[in-house]
Amino acid sequence: MKRREFLTRVAAAALATGAATARRPARAADEAYDVVIVGGGIAGVAAAYLLAEGDILVLERGRIPGGRISSGTWKGFRYARGTEYIGEPDGVIAEWFDELGIRPVAIPPPTGAVAYQGEIYTGRDILGFLPSRKALRDYGRLADVFDDLDAGAIEEALFEGPAALRKFAALDRLSVQDWLTDEGFDPLLRKLVDVENRGLFGAANADLSLLFDVPEMAWNLHDPDEADESGVYTFRGGMIEVPEAAARALGRRVVTGAEATAVEVLADGLVRVRYRAGGAGTRRDGAIGDPGDAVTGHCGAGEDRVVSGRQADARFHRLCRLRHRQSVPH
Repeated sequence: MKRREFLTRVAAAALATGAATARRPARAADEAYDVVIVGGGIAGVAAAYLLAEGDILVLERGRIPGGRISSGTWKGFRYARGTEYIGEPDGVIAEWFDELGIRPVAIPPPTGAVAYQGEIYTGRDILGFLPSRKALRDYGRLADVFDDLDAGAIEEALFEGPAALRKFAALDRLSVQDWLTDEGFDPLLRKLVDVENRGLFGAANADLSLLFDVPEMAWNLHDPDEADESGVYTFRGGMIEVPEAAARALGRRVVTGAEATAVEVLADGLVRVRYRAGGAGTRRDGAIGDPGDAVTGHCGAGEDRVVSGRQADARFHRLCRLRHRQSVPH
């Protein structure tokens, strides 16, 4: 799958899952909203934007919206701390950006590089860090295996959900680390994949199932023959422009410095979200999704559970999707 196509589909998934920076005055205790969204990252503000005709509240723990899309400034240069780019926007995503009044710009090639032992390798020499011909052959074999596995419709199954993933259960039970070791891949290649996964998912090879990692690595491994191609986009001010623009459009419906402390499914089917105002920090706890053990406190018997990593192991990423659509008091 082409990088541009994959990234665009990931952005569409974020929209499907579903913050001015000024704090909103508190409403009366237990006053009902149509929707309360915990987390003002890209998925949260995108969901809020799509549901903006209702009475909505977005709770963001940090002082600004953005979640994993954040940026910093160094000597006048603005850089990404999290998400750096997307694929070429089209369809509903392009329409959304147009409505927000923001314009994506293409990142010129080369867009990939490897830093190793004080040297930076990029362009057609991006594999120059490999120490031997054997390591180079291993790299080609690794890329071919990932492509072959991905051709088995794994990515489509990940988007469709647990039922479609059952036929890949064996891959889900195998960590990326164990698989790379069992297959005898060069240690430097195993380290490269580990660095990629830590940067993309915040998780090491040992913490990801092979099933989860295949679609990413199938397109993410560097190809010197594609050194003059890009297909990735950002914005003049970085990806942070997207949640910033969405937050401006949502206005005072986004509350920053608001830390959700409890999510309860009540007997009458309502969902109560308790939160503490004036919080600060970067850790994200949410009723929709969170890595590892943290999510178990939010996903109860009344909710659907979607597992994107190893299903029997809490170290792997878990998501829960709330079924309840009634008014949500806070």
